[in-house]
Amino acid sequence: MPLSFTCVSEKLLQAGIWVWESLSTQPLGEQLPNLFKQYRKIYALGRSERYIISECIYQIMRYRSWFDVCVQSHPKPSRGLLILSLANMAYQQTGDWLRFLEKIMTEAEGQWLEHSFRVRSLDGQFARKQFPPWLLAKWRASFPGEEQIDQLCHSLLERSPVDIRINSLKTNKRSLCQEIALLGLLVEDAPYAKNGLRFKQFTQLTELEERGYLHIQDAGSQLICELLRVSRHHIVVDLCAGAGGKSLTLAQNMHNTGTIYACDISAFRLGKLKERAKSQGVSNCYTMAVANECDPRLDFLQAKADRVLVDAPCSGTGTLSRNPELKWHLKEEMVSGFAQLQVSILQQAIKMLKPSGARLVYATCSLLKEENEWVAEQISHHHPELRLIPMSYILAQELNLSSNQALAFSQGDYLQIYPHLHGTNGFFACVWESKTVAPSAGAAVVK
Repeated sequence: MPLSFTCVSEKLLQAGIWVWESLSTQPLGEQLPNLFKQYRKIYALGRSERYIISECIYQIMRYRSWFDVCVQSHPKPSRGLLILSLANMAYQQTGDWLRFLEKIMTEAEGQWLEHSFRVRSLDGQFARKQFPPWLLAKWRASFPGEEQIDQLCHSLLERSPVDIRINSLKTNKRSLCQEIALLGLLVEDAPYAKNGLRFKQFTQLTELEERGYLHIQDAGSQLICELLRVSRHHIVVDLCAGAGGKSLTLAQNMHNTGTIYACDISAFRLGKLKERAKSQGVSNCYTMAVANECDPRLDFLQAKADRVLVDAPCSGTGTLSRNPELKWHLKEEMVSGFAQLQVSILQQAIKMLKPSGARLVYATCSLLKEENEWVAEQISHHHPELRLIPMSYILAQELNLSSNQALAFSQGDYLQIYPHLHGTNGFFACVWESKTVAPSAGAAVVK
């Protein structure tokens, strides 16, 4: 949805200030709709106005370092943040901000904006400064050369594209594209996703989503699901299902046959999964709210699963373009905690695999080695009953990607998807298969 700055007004500005000052540390995607409902004046605004307020908040989170420096010289910091975010959005879309904002700002604020943009234009390290120094240091250990760091930072400051998965249980690509065309929207094939479409502009898809024709899901996330190679009548465990995006994709790939157990510690998110499953016509997915990965209620799945997906809790650093607030809530010391939790979850997932030929997929949306390669290496080292399947083989032989695509994604034995190289969120994945010898009761536990 292209922004219409003609609706910018003092009323909109004040509503945006209220939203900004009401934020907590919860994800923006969960907070903003609730805040809009709470604040009657915002609810009375038009959809375009509410959308602009939402985008203002995301802009502030993306460029927080720059904004914080600028508002130090503004007498009303919250007002300054909203004006600067509006100006930045207008400039990005039209190359101009003055003619859209002159009605709501003072002459002094206009001069302040000119100075703020001048400071930005002269800063050769501008993009990097929008990320915590500790995070940049970790990326330097992962990416070759400073140029890639710059490219990554720039890509994570841009708004993520909107990718969807076509729900083949209810429609097909041709029919859905016709419905989308009637709405006046432009789409193209999503990269690397056989059932994916990508919208060229951000848009609202509420009606089509409620009818179950599509599911908003990043193309990289859809590719992760393909690594499981599910078949009809498989027993599949999604051990960290969340709101069920991948569970529902797997259900579609299984043609509503077999059984999927979607497990998570959040009953609220599983409730969302149930709602989506109903609208999408999914009937083979069963939800299980558990206390943690060691919950005894999971015991009945031991040695029963053909496929287990561990889409593990992580830092989320591969999704910072979609969830920019994460980079300000994350602390460096949290990363090691995520890694230990990921190992613990994988230890339990291994127990669920059938003794021979079952597949375990480990995935994160992290760009940090501690959560990716380090965890995978620990599991491979301590579990000889698992065979690591080379990612190059899976991509080329099982998914039939071209040799260039397979090389672009495969980092040795692992899948690595990067925002600045592949145009999706960042993901890591690896795949193990159980060998003919069943895991012993005394399997080593990683400390």
